[in-house]
Amino acid sequence: MRLLQNVDDPARFVHEIEYETHELIEVNRQRVASDPRVQASMQTWRSLFPGSVEIDVYQEIE
Repeated sequence: MRLLQNVDDPARFVHEIEYETHELIEVNRQRVASDPRVQASMQTWRSLFPGSVEIDVYQEIE
C-alpha cells in the first residue's frame, strides 16, 4: 500500500493497494460492503483528500 502525490498537481493523489491474489481482493470488497466500521474508516480517509474518489482494478500481464 502506498500514497502517491501528483508532482504537477499537488492536490491530486493516488492511493495504491496491491493484493497477492484475486481472492484477497474479493475478501476485501465483501468486508467493505458488509462492515460499517470499515465503511466509516474509508469515509474518513476519503474526506482527507479533495475531489472525487475513483477506484480502478488492474491485473499484471504475464
